[in-house]
Amino acid sequence: MSATYSIWLEPKGPLAAQLQKEIDYLADAYGGPTFPPHVTLVGGVNGTEEQIVECAKGLADNLQPYRIKFNHPAYGGMYHQCVYMLCHQDDAAMRAGQLSKETFSQGQTSSYMPHLSLLYSDIDEHVRKQALEVVKKRLNGHSVVKLQDNGFDVDSIHVYITNPDDKLCKTWKRIQELPISK
Repeated sequence: MSATYSIWLEPKGPLAAQLQKEIDYLADAYGGPTFPPHVTLVGGVNGTEEQIVECAKGLADNLQPYRIKFNHPAYGGMYHQCVYMLCHQDDAAMRAGQLSKETFSQGQTSSYMPHLSLLYSDIDEHVRKQALEVVKKRLNGHSVVKLQDNGFDVDSIHVYITNPDDKLCKTWKRIQELPISK
């Protein structure tokens, strides 16, 4: 049966736990859902689980390990980019994003902006700005000094089923983790 999937990069260990606490805190404070901390490589991919996992295996085989580096907290105008940690758009991250789009035949529908969302919400812009200021204070100003780390190593990708109609993320679930083999 066809469904909608996303391919994510996930931090591990203490950093993942700390980011999950931030996501949970902001969800509680601003009425958003809670979700696992992740950087999306590609989302909105439709197909059967078997098709998506097979393509994801090919992607994992063609990626090389790299590091996601956090830049600074920011906010955007879309539900899934309400408040987030912007990531550096270095060569490795941008190559991974481009290869992901090519692998899943998404073409150039939009440019890749690596980020780790901290809040999903449709709150008004002035409330987004307020939430951003809360994040900046909680993470010690404009830096990521209080985080366990300023980024994370990417050595695997994660296939998730992500129904776009489920804004509460209740039906989202990990299907498979695939190691990057190079």
